[in-house]
Amino acid sequence: MKEIEVGYAMVRAARITYVGELGWELYIPSEFALGVYDAIVDAGAEFVQTQFCFDLDLIRAYVDGLDRYGLLERTRILIGLGPISSARSARWMRENLWGTAIPDAVIQRIADAPDETDAGRAVCMELMQALHDLPGVAGVHLMAPRDDAAYVAAMIADSGLQ
Repeated sequence: MKEIEVGYAMVRAARITYVGELGWELYIPSEFALGVYDAIVDAGAEFVQTQFCFDLDLIRAYVDGLDRYGLLERTRILIGLGPISSARSARWMRENLWGTAIPDAVIQRIADAPDETDAGRAVCMELMQALHDLPGVAGVHLMAPRDDAAYVAAMIADSGLQ
C-alpha cells in the first residue's frame, strides 16, 4: 500500500490481489470522495466499483450524490455484493474489510434465520434485484467465497436478472 495524490487528496492505493487487471483499490477520506471520483473519471476511468455494500439506503445516497455532481453522465458504477455465509462472517467482513457496509439489521436477519447461508444468499439476491433498476448503477460485482464461479453463475440464474 502506498499514498498517492489524486486531485486534491492524498489516498491510499493498494493492490490487494492481482489477477491481471489494471485496477487499484483506493481508500479515500470521505470528505474528498467526489473530488477524487471526478479526477479518476477525468483520467479515463469508465467505471468504479464499490467494496461490499449491503446497505441499499447508503447506495441510493451515494448514487444521488454522484448524480447531483454530474458524474453519472460520465461513468458507471458497479456495486460490490456477495453471498454472506453467516452472521459471524458478516461481522468479520464489516470489521476487517475496509469500506464494507453491512447494516446491523442485515446481520440480525441472517443470525435469526434457520439457515444463515440461505439467508445471506437471499439478502444478496434481493439487493441485486433492487439495484437492477437503480439509475446510475450498471450492475454488481459478485464476489463469492473461494471465487466459486459455479456458485456465482447459479446466483445470477436464480435472480432472474441478465
